[in-house]
Amino acid sequence: MVICKIDQQHNLIFFLQIDNDS
Repeated sequence: MVICKIDQQHNLIFFLQIDNDS
């Protein structure tokens, strides 16, 4: 699963990849 987080304060975009078996 990939989560996209946007930080509007610093105008940054984070992509977090999480492996979740359940």
